[in-house]
Order: sequence, then structure tokens, then C-alpha cells
Amino acid sequence: MLQRFAPVLLSTALTVLPVISQAEQGAGAYLAATIATRAGAFEAGARYFAEGLSESAHDANLAQGAMVTRVAIGDVEGALPYAEILVSLNPTDEFGVILMAAAAMQAGDFDAAVSQISDEALAQNPIMRHLLAGWAMIGAGRFSDGIAQFGALDAINGLRGVARYHQALANAYAGDFETAAKLFQDAGDAAYVSRTAILAHAEILAVLEDYEGASLLMTRGLGARLNDVGAIELRRLVQAGAPITFTRIADASDGAAEAAMLMAEALRNDQAGRLALFYARMAIFLKPGRDDAAVLTGDLLVDEAQPSLALAAYGAVDADAPLALAALAGKVNVLESIGQADVAVDDLLAGIARFGEVPSLLNILGDVLRRSGRFGEAVEAYSRALAGISNTDAPNIWSLYYMRGIALERDGRWEDAEKDLRKALNLAPDQAGLLNMLGYSLVDRGLALDEALGMIERAMELRPDDGYITDSLAWALYRLGRFEEAVDPMLAAVLLVPGDGILNDHYGDILWMVGREREAVFQWNRALASNAEDLDRNRIEDKLKRGLTAVLVDEQTSNE
Repeated sequence: MLQRFAPVLLSTALTVLPVISQAEQGAGAYLAATIATRAGAFEAGARYFAEGLSESAHDANLAQGAMVTRVAIGDVEGALPYAEILVSLNPTDEFGVILMAAAAMQAGDFDAAVSQISDEALAQNPIMRHLLAGWAMIGAGRFSDGIAQFGALDAINGLRGVARYHQALANAYAGDFETAAKLFQDAGDAAYVSRTAILAHAEILAVLEDYEGASLLMTRGLGARLNDVGAIELRRLVQAGAPITFTRIADASDGAAEAAMLMAEALRNDQAGRLALFYARMAIFLKPGRDDAAVLTGDLLVDEAQPSLALAAYGAVDADAPLALAALAGKVNVLESIGQADVAVDDLLAGIARFGEVPSLLNILGDVLRRSGRFGEAVEAYSRALAGISNTDAPNIWSLYYMRGIALERDGRWEDAEKDLRKALNLAPDQAGLLNMLGYSLVDRGLALDEALGMIERAMELRPDDGYITDSLAWALYRLGRFEEAVDPMLAAVLLVPGDGILNDHYGDILWMVGREREAVFQWNRALASNAEDLDRNRIEDKLKRGLTAVLVDEQTSNE
């Protein structure tokens, strides 16, 4: 939904790392900071920028770098002195002005914030110019002027919904819920620029005792939202017809935080992660404890390969916060990525003990257990997740059957695995990965080969450049005895996924069966040189010693 802002947002690109400073004294530190920040070493970059600025106090580039990196690591208070230096050197620096205005609003000095926000400084960012100015004016008691600032966004293509949304928030903050509801109605779906927008409208409708409208809106706009405790609780209150208090905006700083969050989400959608991080941190600074901004910050830091900072961001979300489950999911993802899967499992079990049998958590638990090789436990977790979903037509329920099928297969329980995989396929007949998994599993066992080949061919139609699906096609042809036909797709698979030991092993077998024995030996040796975990190394060494024909004869004899 926010992608519509991309043309406007592209003009706000922040040059965190401008050309190397000409100041001799700070040049070394600047270069070190630039290299460190570009490499993703945010904390080191912040230190180097600060060191450079201490040596060259009048360098705007160093001041901006020190400010931005401080914000990136979550030290917004520590960034403020650098913002002051930056704005004194360059009064029109967009990000210095935004930070100074945010600091004034956070301190309750809305008049100072208004004076900070100039058309010149934010000329390239009309969204923040009008939204920040609008909320600062409202905070200063200039309600009509603030509403007019939001309305100015109407003139920018694609931003009418944003204008109406913030006008609705401002009116609800002022207690005029009727006008707020009309503004949402006027904008239609264009006003639903975020999860918060949907929840805000639902709250407004509930305050007006339109519980049916609020319930329908949440169902349509949020779906199941099984990881959103806040949405679940609001839906419960709405459906019960309980009295509702509007909580989305408590003061004008909250409104400014919503503007910053809007920018953060839009910029992330536009693949501008470091810019998005700046605004996500601003949202938290303006409204401490804002859990959606903390989760987004964690997600952005994951994208930037900053596991320690990401864990800190997720950890800042209170266990009772609306997005506590989303924060837990993010934390678990980071823990698993840094080799702490056991800790991730413990955290998930604690979360399940706290929140109950939440299907989304059980699904994640199953995934972590499966990837850790704990297949029997993974099956149990997936089964509990499925038991908690009453709607058998729920979106993506097929993936639970799929994942449980994989875990069952790896646990040596093929008959049960096949049932799950076929169930998943009935629910999602055009999922290439699923078609390939079931087709390859059948082929590898010599079962229903013609049917399996059809599945794999369909998977190929859906993902023609997937090396593993191409391998499955070649292997199916091999198992059907169509050796010559298998050569070309197997070569294509090896080229698509170079260095995969299992694919090299398959290629060797196919080459042997078409009489290209020397090439087969080469491929088997390549397979042995790989790090493939599921490779049958003893069998490959036997093939190298005696040839595939002798190995196959022995295997056939032992199976009779």
C-alpha cells in the first residue's frame, strides 16, 4: 500500500556517507568511519565520526555522519549534540532539522519545533515537512493551522489518503470522533496506510458505538493477525460491545511519531533500509515504547546484519505489548541465525507458556526444531499448530501440512509424510516447492514414477530456473530409465547450483549410465569434495572403487 509514495520518497535519499571531507585533521577518522559504516560496523563508525569531529569541529559531513550513526545504533540522545553542530553549520540539513524538531516536540516545546521546520530545509521531503509542521502546530495550540498543513499533502499525487488519515487522527485527538470517522470514510482504503491506521479507525468507530463497522473493518483489514496481541484484544472488546477509549494519539508528539513510522515503513518498502532505520528510531524517540517501531527497527537491523542491535530492539518490546509475539518471532530468527537455536527454542517455549497455543508461535517452533534436526519434536509442534486452527480453509494452512510432511519424511515416517504432502498439495496445487518435494520423494523411493514426473514437470513450469527442481526432473527421468533424456537437465541443474554435492552425485550416476564413465568419476569426486550434509559418502566411494553397475547389482540383490 505504501509503495505509492516511492516517487516522492526517492527524492529524500540520505547521503549518510558523502564524499571524503577535505578537512585535513579529520580526514583519517572520516575515512575510517566511512569504511566501517559501509561495512555495516555501525558502532565503530559512530566512534570514528565522533573522533573526527573532535579534531575538525566545523566539518558538516563529520557532524552528519556522527549524528546518523548515533541514531542508527539507538542512541538518539547522544545524536542530539551532533545535530546541533550540524544545524549550526548547515541550517538546511534535512535530517539535522528533523532530529532537532523531534527533540523539541519530545520535550514539549512545540513552538520551537515549529520554528525548526522550514520549507527550505525540508524542500525535498514534503511528507515530513507538512506532517511534522502540522503536529507541531497542533501541539502549540494552532489546531486549524495544523489541519491545513496535513491538507497541503492533497496536492501531491498519491498522498490524499495520508492527508486524511492524519486529519482524522488530529480530530480524534481533539475529541471530535464524528469528523474523524467522516475523514476516514472520505478517504476510503487510501487512508489505511498502516496497521495503526486500521486500528485507529476501528477505535474511532467503537467510540461512536459502531461496533459492527469496527468489527468488519478489522476482519477485512487485519485478517487473522495471529501474531498481533493488540489486534486480537481490540477485536475481542469490539465484538463484546465494551466501552472503548481512543488510545492511538495521546499528544502531538505521538502524531509526529506516526509520521516518522509512515516514512520508515514506506522507505523499507522502497528498499532504503538505512533511511528507514533513521525514521524508525525517530518514531521510538518521539513515542517511547512504541512496539511496532521497535519491531520494525529490529527487522531493519536484521537486514543490515546487526544481530546484537536487532536483539536489543526486539528485547525493548514489553512482554505484554500488542506486538510482543512479532518481537519474539524476530528475536528467535536472530538467535537461530547466530547459532543459538537451543536458546531460540527455550524462548519460544516460554512464549507459548505465556500466550498459550498460538499457531504462529508453534509454527515457528516447528521450523526451528526441524532446521535443528529435531524432527520428531518438530512434528509435534506442527500438529499442535494445526490443532489450534479451527478454519481448515485458513490462508497458508497448506504450509503447515507441507512443513510437517518434511519433518515426518526426515524422521523416517514416509507414509504419514506422504499423507501430509498430498493434503498440502490439494490445498495449494501450484506451489512449486511442494510439487518438487513430493515428486522427488516419490522418485527417490521408486514410487508412482509417472505421477511424480508430472508433479516435477509442473514445478518446472512454475520455476524453470530452479536448479533443485531441474535436478528432480533429471533424477525422475533417470529412475524411469530414460538416461539420455536425463543428461541435459542434469547438466543444467549442476550449472544452476554449482558445487552442490548431491547434484554432482546424481550427474555422475546419469553420466555412467550413458557410457561416459570418466566424466562420471570426475563428478563423484566433485561430490565428495563438497560439504553436503546428506551425501552418502560411503556409497560414492564404493562407486569410485567398483563402478555404479556393480553397486546397483549388489543393491538389487540385497533388496530381493
